[in-house]
Amino acid sequence: TIASMQTQLCQAWVEVASEIAEIRTTMAILSERTGDYESAIKSCEEARIVYQSYANLKRKVMMDNKDDNDNQLEQMEHMLERLALAKASYSDRKLLHQEAVHVKRRISSEVDPDVKEELYDQLFNLLATVLELEQDSLGKIHPQVADTIAIIAQVHADRDELEDALE
Repeated sequence: TIASMQTQLCQAWVEVASEIAEIRTTMAILSERTGDYESAIKSCEEARIVYQSYANLKRKVMMDNKDDNDNQLEQMEHMLERLALAKASYSDRKLLHQEAVHVKRRISSEVDPDVKEELYDQLFNLLATVLELEQDSLGKIHPQVADTIAIIAQVHADRDELEDALE
C-alpha cells in the first residue's frame, strides 16, 4: 500500500538522515579543533537542521509524536552555544598559548636562577589564565583543556615537582 511505502521510505530517510547528521557533527568537532569556527558552526547548524527535518517527517508520515531525537537537538543547541563562546575567545587563547611558548623558550636559555624563577611564575600565570579561559569557553572535558593541563604538568615535571605534575 502507499501508506506502507511512505512508512518504509520515511524509515530509510531517518536512517540516512541520522548518518548525515552524525557526519556533520563530526565535521563540526574536527573544524573546531583546528580553529575553523565558521565551518564548525555551519556543520553544527546543518546537523541540527537534519535532526529537525527527520523529526518533522516522522511526526507527519509515521504519525510518531514522540521526539526521540530531542536529545540530539539539545546537544546541537549546546554545541552551538559552546562554539560561539569558543570562537569569541579563540584569539585570546591562541595569543596566551603563543606567549607561554615564548616564555618557555626564554626559560630554556636563561642561566640566572632568579630570573628563571620569575619566568616560571610568569609561565604558570599564563597557563592558569588560558586554562581558566578554556574551561569557561570550551568546557572542562574538552581536549584543548586536557592539552593545557598536560603542558602545566610537563612544566612541573621539568622542575622535578612531581606531586604538582600529578595534580
